[in-house]
Amino acid sequence: MILPPIKDETSIKPEKILICAPSNAAIDEIIRKISEKGLLDASGNSYVPTLVRIGPNYHPSLRMFALEYLIEKEKEANPGKQTENIQNEVLKKIFEVTKKI
Repeated sequence: MILPPIKDETSIKPEKILICAPSNAAIDEIIRKISEKGLLDASGNSYVPTLVRIGPNYHPSLRMFALEYLIEKEKEANPGKQTENIQNEVLKKIFEVTKKI
């Protein structure tokens, strides 16, 4: 996947990209390709962004990108923090991103 070229030097690449597809399998394939090959920035440099897979029925090999898994890891890293608070923080960030689109 290639991001569109930046038109001038003052432009900034997007901080968040929301990718939608008509099926879970299609999303899984997009996640798989980006995680393996990365994206190209305007200068042609490859990078692998942070990926979060939202939604059910993801392929088991992509579990590390699933929102539920990331929340579970956050709970393990912060055992005193309530699950509700972690989920609310994540959902709030997702809402903020989708509101900008």
